[in-house]
Amino acid sequence: VIDGGRIDFVSLAGRQACSSVLSHIDLAARALRTPIASRKHRETFTVNYRALFPEHASRQYRLDIFEAAMAWTSTRWVNGERFDLSEEANLAAQALQAAWGSLRMAVAVWGAGSSMKEVAGLERAQLQEAMAAFDAAWAIFERRYITELMTIEAAARGLVLDAVREEGKLRQMERVEGLAEEELEQQRRTLLMTVSRLNAAANLRWKGREDHSADALEAALAVSRAGGAPLLHGDADDSEDDTGARSVAGVLSEGCIEAFEAVRSYLQQVPQWMNAVHPHLCNNAGLVAIMTAWTEAWEVTWRYLRPASMLSLAGDLVWTIRDASRLQPALAAMCEECDAELFLVLPRIVMLWFLAESEKRSELLRHLVPHRFVETDDQEAGALVFDEQLAHIVDAYASTMDWLLEQEDISAVSVEGLVNESLQTRDRCWEALLSKVIAGPSGSRGGSPKSCRSSRPADGGATLSSSPSFHLRASGASDGLALDPPLLPHAGDDGVLDSDLVVEVFVHELERWSMELQRHRPEDWCQCSSLLVRCLSPDTAPRPSLTSSDKAPFCV
Repeated sequence: VIDGGRIDFVSLAGRQACSSVLSHIDLAARALRTPIASRKHRETFTVNYRALFPEHASRQYRLDIFEAAMAWTSTRWVNGERFDLSEEANLAAQALQAAWGSLRMAVAVWGAGSSMKEVAGLERAQLQEAMAAFDAAWAIFERRYITELMTIEAAARGLVLDAVREEGKLRQMERVEGLAEEELEQQRRTLLMTVSRLNAAANLRWKGREDHSADALEAALAVSRAGGAPLLHGDADDSEDDTGARSVAGVLSEGCIEAFEAVRSYLQQVPQWMNAVHPHLCNNAGLVAIMTAWTEAWEVTWRYLRPASMLSLAGDLVWTIRDASRLQPALAAMCEECDAELFLVLPRIVMLWFLAESEKRSELLRHLVPHRFVETDDQEAGALVFDEQLAHIVDAYASTMDWLLEQEDISAVSVEGLVNESLQTRDRCWEALLSKVIAGPSGSRGGSPKSCRSSRPADGGATLSSSPSFHLRASGASDGLALDPPLLPHAGDDGVLDSDLVVEVFVHELERWSMELQRHRPEDWCQCSSLLVRCLSPDTAPRPSLTSSDKAPFCV
């Protein structure tokens, strides 16, 4: 039990030895008919502690009480808040420590007397007295310590009770007819202030983040009352961008309000389970799950709904993907069925959408890959500067489009499902790229294309240089297509590069950026992709269940 002059409460063997010693003290006290100190105080314990101390007429020496007294410290930390135990508890711990020392000495004397068969009535009386003193000191410490723990736990659960109280006030106000919306908004903000404090204590994952939950909720409610997002261009008629933005705003609004209602539902049910709420709030799985869902909901709402520029960009992206679905049946099927392949295609389309108007659409991409944007002393206010690699793919896109536009016969680009022959040339080039992007690099489906190989052609025809930044050198090629593909296309027998090969090289490079979008900040990408999927597949997109069903037990 003793390790370096201290009782070993760390190792399993040490704790088992301590439990054994306490059990044998109880057995010896009963054998010697030592009187039991009153345990009447256990009747005042809360339900949880009464479950730990069910018997009022037994000593019940628990290891955790013994450890608290022997390794005494007067400070407790709960939910990041410091609590100092009283001086009375400190004195009770010291008294129990002294009683423990006296009992050890009495047991040592008893043991020495037993070995020499010189046990006298005086030694027996001394042992009984030491055991009675230990038991009395234990009862005093137990009462003082547990009482103060109950006070600390009540304060810790106070965060939950504060939120419960404010939610009840909001519920009562909502029942009042004709109450001004400003008053309801103020109460919602008051409720969310308490929820924010509760979240900081229970949800350690989000601790320290700036809280905009009230503003996000009010924006979501404004969208819900209006039946959609406000027009982004004044009083003009709905444009394509507006239509996409309305869809995004509707999804964000619905998700934020649903998560808020789930928080309220939890707060309405938890009072009847308050005794089951762990004072360390992060140990309550149901509370943590609700707080996590709420934080994710208001964060994505704040990020994409509140800034008009981000809402416009997200709406434009949704509309672009919907338009692509009309042109590409394969993509439409993925969206309709919420197919797993859609999650592979989405990052490619997002990247291609950005490249089409990189200066205008930089804000959304910067949220996903902020390290690809640099700040310079001489840049214009609000301007975003690409780093070298991002500038590289932007130039590659422009070079690929220029190459396709220079071809005399754009229809030579073999694109499965190219359905609209009346499109302008640039639009047809865009559709050609889009179709290849949806299909993915041909090297990832059924092997590499026959025209993509790393060796030089046997006929000595012109090839793309194998250097990291190569130029198209075939007849009719446009200089400056700086790409670094894993498979290098070469010219055909006539020395002219085929358009399919140029597109394929670009798609290979785009695939690397697709991986970076998903992996650099995976949480942010998951939020973005989830938003897109819910806009594109409102009926089939997976949605978490935020509220408990009638059959499912309530999870604290």
